[in-house]
Amino acid sequence: MPILVVVVALVVVVGLVGAVIWAATPTDVAILGVFLDRETTLQATGWANSCLGRLSVVVRENSDEVRVCVRNHRFRIFRLLGGGACAEGFAFTLTAPLGDRVLVDGATGQPVPINPPQYPPPR
Repeated sequence: MPILVVVVALVVVVGLVGAVIWAATPTDVAILGVFLDRETTLQATGWANSCLGRLSVVVRENSDEVRVCVRNHRFRIFRLLGGGACAEGFAFTLTAPLGDRVLVDGATGQPVPINPPQYPPPR
């Protein structure tokens, strides 16, 4: 009987550790739209499908595309409680104007809707 208690306790502890690791793992969020001028903009802003997140942005550029990955680093349980029907602003910098390159959402692999710049930019 004591062995069974130890095994059950071990399973519970491992399950809790796994849940904490899952909850703390950043997740990619979809980009809803970006505001930029293809010919002049280096500083761009956009909206991501995130509620009360701690967002980070990674931009990878090559001659054909610009891939923008937005990640939410907020503890996942709070993200679940906050729902998914809101949007948050983010900003990123390009090394050269977008031009003819495609802007791709790193979370979905899909092209991102591009809108003309807004002044002041969205927050």
